[in-house]
Amino acid sequence: KNILVTVGGYDTRNLTPKIIKALNKIDFDSIDEKYIDKENLHIDIVIGPSFDNLDEIVKEVNKSNLDISLNFNVKKMSELMLKSDIAISSGGSTLYELAVTKTPSLVMLQAKNQVRVAEKMDGKSIINLGFGDKVTKLKIKESIVNFIMNSNQRKRLAENHNKFSDNFRKEIL
Repeated sequence: KNILVTVGGYDTRNLTPKIIKALNKIDFDSIDEKYIDKENLHIDIVIGPSFDNLDEIVKEVNKSNLDISLNFNVKKMSELMLKSDIAISSGGSTLYELAVTKTPSLVMLQAKNQVRVAEKMDGKSIINLGFGDKVTKLKIKESIVNFIMNSNQRKRLAENHNKFSDNFRKEIL
């Protein structure tokens, strides 16, 4: 029932508005209640300190019928992660935090230095959609719906987070 959207401190590829647009296109009423608590669905969006697209984000949130909170100056990301059933995230060090909190995640990359980690974790503890500016809103929408409806996949990713959070950082560095 809780979805977290976090793309880091600076939304270099303008992913946040794109993700909100994709979420707004989802017909949550058509998703079976066994997969999602529609009545209590809440979306937390983290706004990083260097976002320069806040006006566009607010515009998309204002168009939405979804229960969306914008979170500024987040001190404890782990609290948002722990209460989230899924995350939509960029790559980078956030992937380690998502692994430790066992939050199943769809990932869109923003920088080349995120490729190695995302490729290593793809299909094991995250679903890597590739570079965010290359992923269409339709692909984001379909990926979110499939992720919500595939509880076995989310459970497997969460279980795999245990393995990765213990050994992953040592292995790739």
